Amino acid sequence: MDFQYILNSAESYLKECVAPRAEIIDSDSEALKTALLGLENRSLLALRVPQKWGGADIPPELFYQYQELTARYSGALSFLQTQHHSATAMIASSDNEMLKGRYLRAIAQKELRLGVGFSHLRRS
Repeated sequence: MDFQYILNSAESYLKECVAPRAEIIDSDSEALKTALLGLENRSLLALRVPQKWGGADIPPELFYQYQELTARYSGALSFLQTQHHSATAMIASSDNEMLKGRYLRAIAQKELRLGVGFSHLRRS
């Protein structure tokens, strides 16, 4: 797999489509959704999905370069795609093959997006 092509594709999309609308993307949920779909359309939401399941399985050092790129152009988009990639990585590193087969393939086929949510319960 040509990982440099993936990074170049990401940078082109971010420069051409995200940068001119960064302020709007960072404040409007529909614009943010559109920007995220742009990443997905370029298979940039399956970077941490193993190739076995149809993803890129990009090496960690190149994934961090990708993360830096997204952060340069839109804070909200960077945060949102990080939530997706974090959830994807958790599933990919799990021992649950059924879970991997069900979700990782759907992510690679652009049928599913995930996110990580955090909350805490308070007691009286």
